[in-house]
Amino acid sequence: MVEVPDVPAPRRSLLHCLAFLVYLWTVTPVRRLLGYEPIVPESSIRTEIGVRFIRYSIENSLEGARAFEAATSKLVSMSVPDKLTPVEDDGIRGVWIGDEYESGHDGSNEPVIVYFHGGGYSTCSALTYVTGLSGIRKALKKIHNINMRIFSLEYSLAPESKYPTQLNEAIAAIEYVAKEYPNRPIILMGDSAGGNLVLAVLQTLKKSPSDKLPWLKLYLIHAVDKAKELKNRVSAAILISPWVDIVIPPTSHEANHAYDFTSIHTLKRMTQWFLPDGADVKDPLLSPVFADLSGFCPMFIHYGGRESFASDIERFIEAAKKARPALSLDVFVEPKAPHITPMMPPFFPDMAERGHVAIAHFVAKLISS
Repeated sequence: MVEVPDVPAPRRSLLHCLAFLVYLWTVTPVRRLLGYEPIVPESSIRTEIGVRFIRYSIENSLEGARAFEAATSKLVSMSVPDKLTPVEDDGIRGVWIGDEYESGHDGSNEPVIVYFHGGGYSTCSALTYVTGLSGIRKALKKIHNINMRIFSLEYSLAPESKYPTQLNEAIAAIEYVAKEYPNRPIILMGDSAGGNLVLAVLQTLKKSPSDKLPWLKLYLIHAVDKAKELKNRVSAAILISPWVDIVIPPTSHEANHAYDFTSIHTLKRMTQWFLPDGADVKDPLLSPVFADLSGFCPMFIHYGGRESFASDIERFIEAAKKARPALSLDVFVEPKAPHITPMMPPFFPDMAERGHVAIAHFVAKLISS
């Protein structure tokens, strides 16, 4: 394993980030016209701007990154056509995306999605990627005439809240949604760290609460029957660029860092913030690439061929293919994409739309099966 040095994070304000975006929109097209090679190899102008801008904004102090994210979340939430309904219910915080289902239709077999956002467990919010979630809902409605609500969980962030706080809150969110819609199947969806959280949830629901777990405390599951009930309600998982191995640096970083916006220095800080004392980085609940995937629900995995997590995700896919009994697995690779493009349509519109369509097809296939 390569040792990643500690590098102090600069403090970049919202104004700094926006000024850099204006600079990129001004300079990048001119550089192309003058015949210069792309700074992000083999990329379109828009993709290069997206990768460089996102990288700049996340190579930031925790305070700077959170301030930037909070401001941009407010802006993007005003740009989507979907109804957004904040929720605070018995300790569960989040946002419902989409209108209420029509009265009398709760017996429908159309699932509801429970979504966990990325951000290394220390940044981002339930609304950070609302344009991506809105795009998925649009594809479902336009192509398959499926109206699907999404509950986006506002989980507690590190370093203020160490893992497994987020896992306990995720399980509580599933229980909340299961009570809200007792007759509908539930699909779990997460990007990056949110994908890591989805896989931790699936492993936890497989276990009996009496199983010995080295450092995980199950505050919310009090009986085997409750675990089985929630497990049976989860019909599938959608993983977008999931963080499946928390060892830093990611395996593909050296090959793909020029194409991707993820920062190993930021990842290292985030890992240190969310890990509990004495945690084993090869614990399957933290690094699901080491998990026993037998008995998992059907899964859809989307990732970019040029992202730093690519090789780790491919290792996870190979492990999933070896699971017995056989695991239902759909994989969509966007060959030239960086990290989590379906969640960022403003920067990667074509790649995001293809991801939305692929996810919509997966959901429709589930419903028809």
